[in-house]
Amino acid sequence: MSFKTEALNRHNEYRRNHGVGSLTWSSKLESSAQNWANNLAKKGYMQHEQQNVYGENIAVMKGSELTGGKATDMWYDEIKDYNFNNPGYSSQTGHFTQVVWADSKELGMAKAVSSNGMEFVVARYFPAGNNLRTFKENVKPPGSKKVVSNNTVNVSPTKNVTKTKPSPVKQSKANPTTSKQSTSMDKGDSTRQSEKDFKTALRKTHNMYRKRHGAAPLKWNSSLAQAAQEAAEEAAQTNTLRSVDTPNVGQNMAAMTGGELPGDRVSTMWYDEEKNFDYNNPGFSSSTGSFTQLIWKSTKEMGAGRAFGKNGQTFVVVLYKPPGNIRSQYVENIGRPTGPVPNLSKSKKGSSCQIM
Repeated sequence: MSFKTEALNRHNEYRRNHGVGSLTWSSKLESSAQNWANNLAKKGYMQHEQQNVYGENIAVMKGSELTGGKATDMWYDEIKDYNFNNPGYSSQTGHFTQVVWADSKELGMAKAVSSNGMEFVVARYFPAGNNLRTFKENVKPPGSKKVVSNNTVNVSPTKNVTKTKPSPVKQSKANPTTSKQSTSMDKGDSTRQSEKDFKTALRKTHNMYRKRHGAAPLKWNSSLAQAAQEAAEEAAQTNTLRSVDTPNVGQNMAAMTGGELPGDRVSTMWYDEEKNFDYNNPGFSSSTGSFTQLIWKSTKEMGAGRAFGKNGQTFVVVLYKPPGNIRSQYVENIGRPTGPVPNLSKSKKGSSCQIM
């Protein structure tokens, strides 16, 4: 399925669940999105175009393919934070509300890849969503019945309230989402996953995925966690993810702007690379390296750190020992999956862990 077809179909699947009409594909919006995606790939960092005509969502990722469906899924995942009893705009839900905005009729999406492998996806919507005065009628609860109306509503997009100077995020493994109305995480601090819950969810979901491939559960290593925390804090200060200069350890890294990055979502982002792995020809690939380290059988311990940038970025570093991705050892360390992909919703019971 093409990028365009998957993006449009996924948008409309979600919109049908909220009782709103399907979007149609706009070549004009696609061209506009492509131009801006190319611009971002050339710059190497996220930035919103200064225009007030279209709604806009942006997704960025490195380390696995960012398909049209995957970008849409990440935006829609914010539904868990939306309060349908008190509808309105929030920086934590702006991507979701634009995806299901009833008065938006057209969509165009495009992708570009930077020289260091970062994939930038830009979505453009017309008319734009997230009008501060019309959330109740435009963001409907799941299961709503479709209402047919001939009324035409002119929507003006909200302007940026928080202005931040964009900074490059270099060599990041994953930098999932940002939107035109979502440039700061400051208002979301009260819902941020605690350090204890973050680490618990991260290790628990790592081990759920490892079990599917016949790998033993990882134990927590405090020394690795300290080194990972120092690396995450350095990344937050410099706005750059760099490889950790610690010998004989494996590492996975992630960065995100514009929303929370809980422990279970970190594991899932890396594990999602599994769909690109060729079990008949096992070996290293930049598009599956995070996945293979996560389930590497010879790895016994892990430690993680998390830090926050001044402009709302979240940086995560996970270190592993012994390291994975040893070129001559893939056959014995990457087991074929048994059974379905773990249902992570079960891991939420008895904890504050949330699946996004």
